[in-house]
Amino acid sequence: MTLKMIDKNNIEVEDIVSLFEETYNVAYDVGNGIFYTSQNDSCKFLLQEMIIYTVAILYKKRHFEEIVHLIKTTYFPRAIDQYTRNGIRLDEFYYTLESLEARNKRLKLNRRSLQADIILQRAFVKDINLDFSDIQLADCLILVLTEWFYRKENNYAYWYPVTSVYAQNNGFLKFRKYLISISRFKFVQNLFEVNNEKEFVLRYNELFSIFENDKNARIYRSTPSICSIVSTDELFSKE
Repeated sequence: MTLKMIDKNNIEVEDIVSLFEETYNVAYDVGNGIFYTSQNDSCKFLLQEMIIYTVAILYKKRHFEEIVHLIKTTYFPRAIDQYTRNGIRLDEFYYTLESLEARNKRLKLNRRSLQADIILQRAFVKDINLDFSDIQLADCLILVLTEWFYRKENNYAYWYPVTSVYAQNNGFLKFRKYLISISRFKFVQNLFEVNNEKEFVLRYNELFSIFENDKNARIYRSTPSICSIVSTDELFSKE
């Protein structure tokens, strides 16, 4: 359904927003009885996969304005609890899938992320020439743009790009060239809603300072972040 929405010239972003909200309703509907935290994990997985694929397709088609719209929109699924009543961001649709973690331990699979493995197995979409590297880039981009527009002191991005566990050609490495080369940056500039590289550097330095002063960020250096893509010295160091 999402593919059909996007595979046309006039994309109705609000239709995609509504689809995400409705899918969230299904994934997080626990009813009025007893429930457990891993309930509806299959729906939660499909929701997260749907979001990643949507961003990947929009990026592939260079619909950058629509990607920013999805990142900056406040979502209002049915108010199933106090948390969602005032709206949530797209990155808050991310959820650790306990059932997959339990399966990994129970079967002693020793996989870094079963969720990433399943996404990899399902990653090729023939009709739109989408492959796993596109999925990885989109997964990374959701975190990068969420940090870009929302990250402040004690205000974190909740999205974790699970596909980044595959070190070779992960989304952060693929995006790196756009932040090193001034000329290549022009291609993705509109994603950050800046007029030039100088405006980008100002916000990037602000984020880098927040990252450096964040005790949790210093402890968990392996956690992906926009600041882990390039250092301040590497930023726009090439033409």
